[in-house]
Amino acid sequence: MYNLVKSELYKLRYGKTYKGLIIFSLWCVLMTIIVSINSDTVHLELMSGTFNNRSYGFIINTFTNPRSLKGIEFFMSGLGWTPILVVGVMYLISFITCDEYSIGTYKNLLTYGHERSNVYIAKLFSVFIGISILICAVPIITLFIGTIMHGFGISLTINVVVHMVKTLSLIIVIFMSIASLFMLLATIIKNKALIVTIGIAFLISPMFLTNMIPFEILEYHPIFMLMDICSQSPELDTINRIIISSIVTTVVFNILGIYVFKNQDIK
Repeated sequence: MYNLVKSELYKLRYGKTYKGLIIFSLWCVLMTIIVSINSDTVHLELMSGTFNNRSYGFIINTFTNPRSLKGIEFFMSGLGWTPILVVGVMYLISFITCDEYSIGTYKNLLTYGHERSNVYIAKLFSVFIGISILICAVPIITLFIGTIMHGFGISLTINVVVHMVKTLSLIIVIFMSIASLFMLLATIIKNKALIVTIGIAFLISPMFLTNMIPFEILEYHPIFMLMDICSQSPELDTINRIIISSIVTTVVFNILGIYVFKNQDIK
């Protein structure tokens, strides 16, 4: 199992897809800095909406006073690029899964006697590690640069640090459920273009479902959870709901994915 994980992390690190995601993440950081410089005239919202008198969405410009910017504000602005990382997960999973079928890597791995469940888990684990690094890197690098430029803006207390760690941890937990879902779909479909297409539809679906399903159901949608966290600090009930629902869906999708993979005819 250790060698499988090590191999997958090596392929992830040196693969063109992940390198491209790293470059694009740095571009997101740069764009946030540019927006901050023009925060009085530029306002970027990738997805946003108001439900039950509360704002949800991914907002790049979260600066309250363009003439007195604070480093801490760069953290939330950095989180505004989260939907870009959702698309990145789709590309990453299609790269490490669909390509394995087409070039015969899966067959070679299984020929050497590796358990199918271990192969599946190793690939999924590498995705978790890779995307978690990017999730943390974008807002933290943005925060660091913003603090150098304008100062932190508030007292750096343990509560502030806990809030940032809590926010990033919740986002990672949600991404685990998203990655598990699309790993299952990639294992079934085996088509890169179709996986990415489904992923984009999945990403924008909350904006079309608001008038079609009750809010009590919509708030369990992973993307809607991200819209909640990235717009403002979630309440305790919201945190508990996110953690429980994300863990449950992650476990269920992983069990289904392993079952499908173990029963596939791999050529």
